Amino acid sequence: MEDTSTSAMGILRTVLATLLTVVALVHGLNVELKQNAMAVTPSIIVPSGYDIMSRPTKDGAADKVKVGLKLKRIAAANEKDSTVEFDIIIMSSWTDARLKGIVKKTKRILAKDIWVPGLAFSNQATNPTWFEAEMNVDKDGRIMYERHCLISIEHTFNLVDYPFDRHQLPVLINAFGYDSNEVVLEVDYSMRTPALTDSMFNVDAFIVSSKTVKTDISNSQSVVEGDLYVKRKIPMILAEVVLPLMLIVLFTFL
Repeated sequence: MEDTSTSAMGILRTVLATLLTVVALVHGLNVELKQNAMAVTPSIIVPSGYDIMSRPTKDGAADKVKVGLKLKRIAAANEKDSTVEFDIIIMSSWTDARLKGIVKKTKRILAKDIWVPGLAFSNQATNPTWFEAEMNVDKDGRIMYERHCLISIEHTFNLVDYPFDRHQLPVLINAFGYDSNEVVLEVDYSMRTPALTDSMFNVDAFIVSSKTVKTDISNSQSVVEGDLYVKRKIPMILAEVVLPLMLIVLFTFL
């Protein structure tokens, strides 16, 4: 009798385990199908003839794109490799008159379905790591695109005044492939960076501005530049300079 009960319990456990496995597989399949459907199905029905490769005012005046930067933290600073890693949020907005009236109220859409200005970091050391992103369009055809990323930028640290050195750490953003007569970037001053703290530097200010520059591929390109002004912290000076010197002197007399 006991052997029969044990055998029945074993069979029941096996059946339950099988059922749970099937449920998990079905759930995973449903998630994958939904993700594939989202990737294939347009998030918005654009007007006939809409070309995502053409900017809104093609062959006309330059399209104006507002760009806001919100610096969350200095993720890392490597003086040896001449790089600084920022955790940053980029907010961009522009108007695409071709999309006016296609929605009755603000709707979330996917970047793959419309023209985007192709904002890129022109002084990046490596490709950015992108996290969450959200794009919305309103009834007037205004696009609002917010993205969060981790970006490593190139910066040569001038250590002439070390350990009392100060630095201007720039983040440069351009509209990749477009001259200033095609796309003009303007600062969105509504996007602000809160007071920042860092273990290595005191942060004095983060100032965002726009300008036109000459590059290797363009004589006139519109960019938005965020400059972070920092100076080395006193505790870091003590830890990196004063304390090692004290230890050297101490061991000299031992």
